[in-house]
Amino acid sequence: MIGKLIRILYPVNKMNPKNSALNIVRTNTKFTHSIKIQKPRNKEPGEVIKWVLLVIPVGSFGLGCWQVYRLNWKIELIDIMQAKTNSEPVNMPLDFEELKKMEYCPVKVCGEFLHEKEFLIGPRALIENDSALPSSGSLVSDPRKNQGWLVITPFKLSDTGDVILVNRGWVPSHMRSKEKRLASLVKGEVELTGTVRLTETRGPFMPKNNPEKGSWFSRFASNE
Repeated sequence: MIGKLIRILYPVNKMNPKNSALNIVRTNTKFTHSIKIQKPRNKEPGEVIKWVLLVIPVGSFGLGCWQVYRLNWKIELIDIMQAKTNSEPVNMPLDFEELKKMEYCPVKVCGEFLHEKEFLIGPRALIENDSALPSSGSLVSDPRKNQGWLVITPFKLSDTGDVILVNRGWVPSHMRSKEKRLASLVKGEVELTGTVRLTETRGPFMPKNNPEKGSWFSRFASNE
């Protein structure tokens, strides 16, 4: 809207105030703008349900693909382990660093057991055919009937004098004492064929080994 006109005289020549010019200035000019604010439209419940129904099958498909990948990976790993285990035994390498690439491979050694330095790892359940044996066939089972220990005996090699550790197997709890299994304490030089196993890592919930007290819970795991 255009307001009223005001006549204002401005001097054109300061030296001659008689000369003047007329300017017309518009006042009270108003400008109006129409701003339309749109409220955000809420998604209908049906659209949310559609997205949820879409995510479920996509997620299930991805999980299924991952499970198939894991299965193939485990099968391949088992095949590699079986191939190594069934390979022909070789002599123990002089450089123990080579053993890092020979896990599950059979090796031949010659030497003598140091029975006075043996120790036990456990308690461990007896495992046969890749599964732990049940404690008993009754409804009320006694876990101590299937509880035992792994006998670990140092073995001194004849050719180099180095000492390795040999897992001689599982014994039940009542045979834990060395005096109860004197017949199994082989003396003198013997030849052995065994499978190479590397040092295992202690799990987060596994107690630390305490050699001073003769308490071992894992296979030569680091206590760090």
